[in-house]
Amino acid sequence: MESSQEEDDKFEVKTDDKDISAIRREDAEWKIIQQNTFTRWVNNHLQKAGESIESLETEFSDGLKLIALAQVLSHKTVGKFNKKVTFRSQKLENVSLALNFFQNEENIKIINIDSTDIVDHNKKLILGLVWTLILHYSISMGWIQEKREDGQQEETPKQKLLNWIRNRLPGLPISNFTSDWNDGVALGALVNSMAPGALEDWENWSPNEALENTEKAMKSAQDLLKVAALITPAEMINPEKDEMSVMTYLSQFPATKPVIVKPKVNATVSNLEKTLIINEPKEFDLKLSRDGYKPKIAIRDADGHEIHLTVKRVEDKDDAYKVKFTPTKVGPIQLEIGATDIHTFETQEIPEACTTCQVLPIARLLEYQKTAKVGESIKFTVVDAIEGPVEAIIVDPNGKEHRMAILESSQPGEHSFEYTIPVIGLHSVNVFHRKLPITGSPFPLRGRRKYYFIAWGRGIAPEGVRKNDVVGVHVESVDPDESISNANVSLEVAKKDGKHLPISVGYDEEAQTLHFEYEPKEAPEELEVFFKVGGLVVESQIVHVAPQSTSKIRAFGPGLEGGIVNEPCVFDVEMNGESADLSFEVEAPSKAEIGWNVRPDGSAVVVSYSPTAPGVYEVGVLANGEHIQDSPFFLRVTEAVPGLKPSATRVTGIDENKVYSVGEKIPFRVDTRLCGVDLVPKVEILDPTLNKISYGARENTPGQDSLVQPLLTDQITMCYAYWKTGTHNELAVFDVFFHKNPFHGEFTVFAGLEDCLRFVENFKFSQSDIEYVKKILPENAEPEFYEYLETLDGSHLTIEAVREGSVVFPKVPLITIYGPLAMCQLLETSFLNLVNYASLVATNAARLRQASGAKLSLLEFGSRRAQGPNGGLTASKYCYIGGFDGTSNVLAGKLFGIPVKGTQADSFICSFSSPDELKLRSLNHKDTAETMDLFQASIEKRGWLLDQMAWGVVQSEVSDGELTAFVAYAIAFPDSFLALIDTYDVLRSGVVNFVAVSLALHDFGYRSMGCRIDSGDLSYLSKELRRRFVKVAALKEEYKFFETMCIVASNDINEETIMSLNEQKHEINAFGVGTHLVTCQKQPALGCVYKLVAQSTIPGKKKCYRIFGKNGSAILDLMMLEDEPEPQPNEQILCRHPSEESKRALVNASQIIKLHNVYWKDGVLATPLPTLNEIKEHVNLSISQTLEDHRRYLNPTPYEVSVSERLYQFIHELWLQNAPIGQLE
Repeated sequence: MESSQEEDDKFEVKTDDKDISAIRREDAEWKIIQQNTFTRWVNNHLQKAGESIESLETEFSDGLKLIALAQVLSHKTVGKFNKKVTFRSQKLENVSLALNFFQNEENIKIINIDSTDIVDHNKKLILGLVWTLILHYSISMGWIQEKREDGQQEETPKQKLLNWIRNRLPGLPISNFTSDWNDGVALGALVNSMAPGALEDWENWSPNEALENTEKAMKSAQDLLKVAALITPAEMINPEKDEMSVMTYLSQFPATKPVIVKPKVNATVSNLEKTLIINEPKEFDLKLSRDGYKPKIAIRDADGHEIHLTVKRVEDKDDAYKVKFTPTKVGPIQLEIGATDIHTFETQEIPEACTTCQVLPIARLLEYQKTAKVGESIKFTVVDAIEGPVEAIIVDPNGKEHRMAILESSQPGEHSFEYTIPVIGLHSVNVFHRKLPITGSPFPLRGRRKYYFIAWGRGIAPEGVRKNDVVGVHVESVDPDESISNANVSLEVAKKDGKHLPISVGYDEEAQTLHFEYEPKEAPEELEVFFKVGGLVVESQIVHVAPQSTSKIRAFGPGLEGGIVNEPCVFDVEMNGESADLSFEVEAPSKAEIGWNVRPDGSAVVVSYSPTAPGVYEVGVLANGEHIQDSPFFLRVTEAVPGLKPSATRVTGIDENKVYSVGEKIPFRVDTRLCGVDLVPKVEILDPTLNKISYGARENTPGQDSLVQPLLTDQITMCYAYWKTGTHNELAVFDVFFHKNPFHGEFTVFAGLEDCLRFVENFKFSQSDIEYVKKILPENAEPEFYEYLETLDGSHLTIEAVREGSVVFPKVPLITIYGPLAMCQLLETSFLNLVNYASLVATNAARLRQASGAKLSLLEFGSRRAQGPNGGLTASKYCYIGGFDGTSNVLAGKLFGIPVKGTQADSFICSFSSPDELKLRSLNHKDTAETMDLFQASIEKRGWLLDQMAWGVVQSEVSDGELTAFVAYAIAFPDSFLALIDTYDVLRSGVVNFVAVSLALHDFGYRSMGCRIDSGDLSYLSKELRRRFVKVAALKEEYKFFETMCIVASNDINEETIMSLNEQKHEINAFGVGTHLVTCQKQPALGCVYKLVAQSTIPGKKKCYRIFGKNGSAILDLMMLEDEPEPQPNEQILCRHPSEESKRALVNASQIIKLHNVYWKDGVLATPLPTLNEIKEHVNLSISQTLEDHRRYLNPTPYEVSVSERLYQFIHELWLQNAPIGQLE
């Protein structure tokens, strides 16, 4: 390798065994710059081969990277070499191969260096080799002129590069590659000559700003000309640099192609203060200097997250814009502005217009004690009031203003003041920062009395207390924040002689009331009742005790026990044979008019008054001017409950004109359905002496279908015929059963039993029913028939049935009804109606549960597809017991206690088109209650997500309207956010917006429930969603919950769809099933029949048993005649096919269960009815007890229903007796 003495000196680098960093600290700066520059030059080429190098001194030693460099520089291959280098000999071979290639193939003169120098890390010679390669490949090749023909000596590479630069910069005196480049001006001129317009102002650059000049020039060179930064700006201006480093960098310019730079656009920002307030919308003006461009604006907070903004062009001005945004994070925000060419869509940054603003917090009042006693001092603290004065004015209940003295804390932005409450009532606390009310001002402060209780009751009434009366005093708090149990209240009752009466006390925790009672033993006398708090008397009351009354006049009724505002309070006054002038007094918080009516026989007076305000009422009932027994009466009237109408309660079943016998059972009904609110009535029955009589009561099932009533029948004419012929009371037995399992399966779930029993329980023809029947029967129908209808009820029926929720099979009676023939006949239509559909839809639900497995959730979405509202409610109820986990039917949830589940519909998503339609953007943090902007947080999460995830989605593809809809729904349901994500595009919009909102909710302390897809390839989409959720979970440890994020699928789901998705190994967690579930499209009816046992497929009164094998599974159902002995486990039982003589088997049962129980007898339920959830659990148990063979989807094995030997013989004898005998001639 040839080199001048000057160059040789430059490559003298001392090397020893010390580490490289230590050597560099001792090296001259120019040597370090040179080595760094040469290293960058090598890496600039090696990167094309996917390689890089850190140390020129050591990393060429095995020859591999030197060979890679040779091949990249030459665009040729060097031949075979040792790719796995272990021994020194292999290193020498590789290095020699590269050196020989440079000399022989590339015609580069390389002397004074051989392979051992490189293998042994000779830095000086290695740097010389790299310089030789730079001279050859970067400076001498491609752009250097050919050998001169005029005989003059050919220019050196240095001279050629220098002359090329001088030609590009004729106005600048460039004479070297060192000091002429120290201030960056020459470099700026060179870049501008290659890219006119890039640095138009280079001539105005100050040499004193050398680093800034060089940084701008090198950045433009890299961005526009693709000139690699082989030397740093700081190294370029270093006076100690060597010319080789500068030449290496500048040698890239001749090989670049000149570019035309677009005209520079300037921007002017106005009306944007340097100080902003968090969550306060801000609008500023932006003006561009050139037409044909539109602004590109980004505003970033201190974390680098983009803040959502809107840009609107000013009308009639093409270059002026209004920009609106809301800062949501305290700290600096960076405004970045660029301009985009509307024709080429190229964007140029405008750094001169960029600026930084400081976002300050909103001054706020810390939590304070909102209620306090008169005389107490309350401290208020205002924080985050960074700039400007704080003022506070408190207006008391009398309108007087109190200007507060403000104390400034040592903490920045913290101020405080104290206020001593002067009077009872509401005080208005007005706080101002910078002369403006702070958020939430004015704030409430309620002053309360020092003693915050009231006392009421007959025990402190001045008149009306009599000897031996046990009278009460009730003490309760008037302050919801204070408990009377902590008040240290006591009561004393003193006589004139100073003695005290015994007092009992109790505490009602639910009502938070103290109850005191005492009993005066003497009369007449005067007592004084003292109230004490903490042992000090705070109030007293004189009570006059009168002798016992001899009058029998008594008052009773709900109007003396409690009341509701604006609802009549009614009570009765029984005269009990006495004659007296009655008068009534009501002392109350508001005026209450009293009205009364005397019964025609004069035995009682019905009194009514209507309270108009809540509070304690005192009702006095006086006979001849004196209080009757127990008067005055004290009661509490409460605020009206929306929708509650207690006066709409109806009592039926009691005939006031009938004389009942002692001991006679008197049934009656209290109907509160019209009261508007679910409630349990309080019922009292009093004897003639006004003593209470005990009674029994039960609640009818909520949600009992009002359409299921006696007229829901098509048998009324048959009933009349039975009655006409005198057979209506003959004992009859009917069976309800079916002939074939539905849906091509081999099992059915029995449902509807409770509805049948409730129908029987409530069976009674009303007067209007009978009037209607008179219209449709012949005019000559006897009046006695209608009297007969009036007497009909379920009191003479006995009903046996299989337990509801059991798996049942054809021919086995589901329900057996014993009773009068006509009455049994009237039940037929309603029983079939209640059992057929309920069992069908429960079976359909159970089959869907079998197909989906136990782990997936199933949601019933069928209300809108069901056959009418009653069909919808029935479907929701029986799908739930069949195995579904919830319903979208809100009414079903209310009536039956079924979990209500649901998401949005497309219409909700489409109702939002832009963020401007979002009326509420904020949400309180679940734990801290801090208010935050959920929409802005979601926007920021979405931008961050698209930066982090390689989903191939660009911002413009993601719908802002959809995001707005998601945010609106999430604000309403932050703890149960479940989003429909297929309105626009599942993968390019829906999932992006869903994940963004879910991450924002997570930051607010909430957890999203999941997402729903209602279209498309459900298997593919679910797997792709799961893949994306797993990747989101991997971003941060706190996002792990995304791995199990729930995916709900809907869209015409049926049994076959679920089985197909199972085969495709879907990632769905829940199915929403509607149409196919509730309409039972594969089989619209079960086909139950209601037959007299004599006409049944298997005639006779029967009892049925389920036989279990050794493995614990049911193997068959056995029907026997009613009088046969019960079969026993572990004894052989002969079981026969009902019709085929040859089919029979001896069965040894491990367990036998009787299928039928008596559920109704003597007019009452004979067996307690299970709850809906208990029925649901029994469905699961009953299905699990059947073999998988009977449950499988394809070709299930039929379940055996057998008969006993005696029943078999009875059936065939009966058939033979009734079979017609043909005659042949």
